[in-house]
This record gives sequence, structure tokens and C-alpha cells, in this order.
Amino acid sequence: MSSPVAIQAWLLVLTVLAGILIGLFFDVYRVAGKFLRPSRRVLFFGDLLFWLLAAVFVFLILLIGNRGEVRVYIFIGLSTGWLLYVLLFSRNCYRLMVAFASVFISLLHSAASPLCRLSDSFCAVLSKYYSQKILAAAAHGKMRAKYLKDKFRNKQE
Repeated sequence: MSSPVAIQAWLLVLTVLAGILIGLFFDVYRVAGKFLRPSRRVLFFGDLLFWLLAAVFVFLILLIGNRGEVRVYIFIGLSTGWLLYVLLFSRNCYRLMVAFASVFISLLHSAASPLCRLSDSFCAVLSKYYSQKILAAAAHGKMRAKYLKDKFRNKQE
């Protein structure tokens, strides 16, 4: 059986890794916010949901690791992991995620664009199911999004 000090050291390492993962997921959330541009109300609930999920994640780690006992080194480990992520990895990971999201949106737009030319109804379905903000980001400008929005409105009338 392992000594209590070894178990606590392992839990400290585990919470540092959890802090790094929370930082990474926060950057994923930031990238989504950059492209979706949610309203203040949606942003509030998104933030609330993010931190509730982060709390559940930490709780599950603590539950598995040491039967849910909260100790000072748990907070130290989470804070250290998050700080390490922010100082060492956040800037590059964020830029990489933004680049991947931009490429994905561009590919989505270029795949949907010929289909929109072929079928106005397909474009209306895209407008209905995808947010106008995603279409605006995919179209690389507000004019295309305004055109699609007006076209969709005219179809409904």
C-alpha cells in the first residue's frame, strides 16, 4: 500500500493536470465566443455553465482520487496548473484553435456555397438551422450575411 504522502503527491500532480485541462477548455470556450459572438445574456449563462462543468470535473477527480476530500494542496495544484497553462501554452493554443476554427468555417462555407447556388431552399435550410453569426463568420464579411438574411426573409414572405 502506498504511503499517504505519495498519495497526496499524486493528487497534487493530478490537480495540476486538471488545472491545465480547465485552462485548455476555457480557451476552447473563448474561441467559440469569438466566432459566435453571443449576447451578454447568453454569455452569462455560458460562463455559468462552463464553471459548473469545471466544478463537476474537479469534484469527480477529487471523488476518484481521495474520496472527495478537499485539502489546501488541491487548490494549490489547480491554481498552479491553470497558471502554468496561461503562462506557457494559452497564447499559442488559442491562436492554433482560432486558425483551425477559421479553416473549418471556410471549408464549411466553400462546401455550402455551390449548393446554395444550386438550390435556394438548401440555403434557406442553412439559414434556419445555423446561426446568422456563423454564416457571417463563414462568409468573411457582414455583406454576405446581410444578403442571406434578407434573402431568407423574402422567401418567408
